[in-house]
Amino acid sequence: MSIATINKPSLDFIGSNLWAANDKDQFSPIGFDITFPSMINNAKKFDLVLPLGTAMYLNKDLEIQRNLAYIAEGFGESCHWNEIAWLLKAPRFFLMPKTKL
Repeated sequence: MSIATINKPSLDFIGSNLWAANDKDQFSPIGFDITFPSMINNAKKFDLVLPLGTAMYLNKDLEIQRNLAYIAEGFGESCHWNEIAWLLKAPRFFLMPKTKL
């Protein structure tokens, strides 16, 4: 039995309500535009096929950039910007287990 067969009701629910994820007038929780496309990417790894357009993925990238700028603004002078800039040049650092800033 495949994952798609086991989760057919869930996939049907996502497919029938996908309009809400793409509707800009629809209220969505903070971070939804980042989390939902990531979940869809994980579903694709299991060969689940969902009727999605590329607009959702483009919105994800824009939302990540917008949120990072917003969050960084709030840190102000309390953040060690030189250290963060150095860490961002070494992205493998963030892939290590138990990494904390």
